[in-house]
Amino acid sequence: MTRGAVYIPPEGRGKLLWVDDFLSPSECATVRAELRYALWRPSGVAVTASNGTLTTVTSPMRVSWSTDEYWFTPPLARLVRTLTRRLAPLVPRIGERAESWQATRYCAGGKFDYHYDAGHWRGERGGERAHTVLIYLDTPRKGGATCFSELEIEVKAQAGRLVVWKNLDRSGRLDRSMRHAGAPLAGGRKTVLVTWVRQRKCR
Repeated sequence: MTRGAVYIPPEGRGKLLWVDDFLSPSECATVRAELRYALWRPSGVAVTASNGTLTTVTSPMRVSWSTDEYWFTPPLARLVRTLTRRLAPLVPRIGERAESWQATRYCAGGKFDYHYDAGHWRGERGGERAHTVLIYLDTPRKGGATCFSELEIEVKAQAGRLVVWKNLDRSGRLDRSMRHAGAPLAGGRKTVLVTWVRQRKCR
């Protein structure tokens, strides 16, 4: 169930949409408050090693802090389960194909340089990351937009806004038009909830 307008930009038709007010101000505040009790660590970047194994490393291309659903409080865990059910009309089968939710926090200077959300997971049981689902929990004073360079689309970070995009083309391969970045944060703070929906069941 969506509460606000659904935006489908012509340049990203079939690949990208966003919904304003998917979370209410009070829901955003509740999530932020519950996240105070989570264990935060420097965010990592997925890298495929020379032997083919997938690992996560810290990198200057990503400056932020992250936590995951394992560290969510019981009230927050219940809330993200409710969010997953609300997302089902927009992202079919999200309940069985979504990874555990994560939260990421960006302070002044935080960023995530241009990258793809797929390309490393084809050999896993759940397959590749077919969709990315991101929800902004606060509105920075300046910066922090999600920018899609090939589509020439910039999605402003706005509390309660949901953004969903596809990472794969119709053949199931990495869609290189979905290269994106989290623009540097110049003022305030940006906190997001995010999950990735696989090609097959992964839970």
